[in-house]
Amino acid sequence: MGLAIPALGRTVDKGMALPPLNKGRVTHGHLMRWCAAQQNWDKVHFNQDYVRTKSRLPDVYVNGAIKQQFVTQFLTNAFDAKGWIWRIDYRFHGIDFACDVLQVEGKVTAVGTIGPHLGVDIEVGIVNQTQGKQTTTGAATVLFDPGGLPLLGVVGDDLPPPRRVPTGIEPATERVLPAMAAAVGTVLNRVDSFIPTDLGRLRLFAEAIMDVHPMHWDPAVGRLSPYGRVVAPPLYPLHGLESPPGTRQLSQDPDALGREGVNDVGRPDGSQFGIDPSGILNGGCRVEVQSLLRAGETLSAESTVASAAYRAETPAGGPGLYLDTLNRYWESGGRPLLTERQTMIYRLLTTDG
Repeated sequence: MGLAIPALGRTVDKGMALPPLNKGRVTHGHLMRWCAAQQNWDKVHFNQDYVRTKSRLPDVYVNGAIKQQFVTQFLTNAFDAKGWIWRIDYRFHGIDFACDVLQVEGKVTAVGTIGPHLGVDIEVGIVNQTQGKQTTTGAATVLFDPGGLPLLGVVGDDLPPPRRVPTGIEPATERVLPAMAAAVGTVLNRVDSFIPTDLGRLRLFAEAIMDVHPMHWDPAVGRLSPYGRVVAPPLYPLHGLESPPGTRQLSQDPDALGREGVNDVGRPDGSQFGIDPSGILNGGCRVEVQSLLRAGETLSAESTVASAAYRAETPAGGPGLYLDTLNRYWESGGRPLLTERQTMIYRLLTTDG
């Protein structure tokens, strides 16, 4: 049985396939543009010599962060930018390399009432058409107001706890390095942006993601939207922090990964735990979006180490350490924006497992 959603003016049915989003060939140039927009200087995404000699992979690979943006873009388009993208969970099971062709696909798995809202659950994934397999899997929940009004934020306190991002701290497992095990439960880092979010940075995001809804970059469209001005994409806070010049210096060491120059929280390069940083992979994350950052607002974030575990196999093969961080983002006035539980993978390149 379908669910009538007034905001859409139509019924959404369980099992319904959503229109796919084909992002085409993600070239080396696309990856460089995304690195600039995200302010991500990890060499694994742009330096072929580094990734082949240090990471032992055939080519630079697509950032997990831009694949996250593709998923939210897919959901925005599927529901005519009228739904609140509240929960998104995804795992990266395979590596997408430069020049692979990617397509986001999904189908409705459930419809009904979630707390005071109408809700649609979606199974979502990214298919690597070059490799002929699905490399990202996930699930999402999109919420709607029963009366058809636009939702401008969902704090989540009135929604079922099992549906929210898990915030518990878990003890480290066996075979985790002592420094990593000792970090569980501690604050990893906190960043307060030194400048407000501006239209220039949002334009870079829109160009890098490609074909983003204009409410995320066009002042004229933003003024006519329910927000009254431009708002950042739902997952912008994950990569929108700004540090003063000179505080995130890049290393001149040829073996340096490049993460020392990145503003993100909750995504350490591994060197602080005694791990070779060149084997780093993004394992995916679970996200709950409470509100959208508006142009002119300032972003803050804090990260806590939530768990650490050893696993015998990673998506690139061989053993690795999995680190979960619990990351909270808010507007500097205190309005919550986003809660994330992020998984980073550190391949143990120097061990036989």
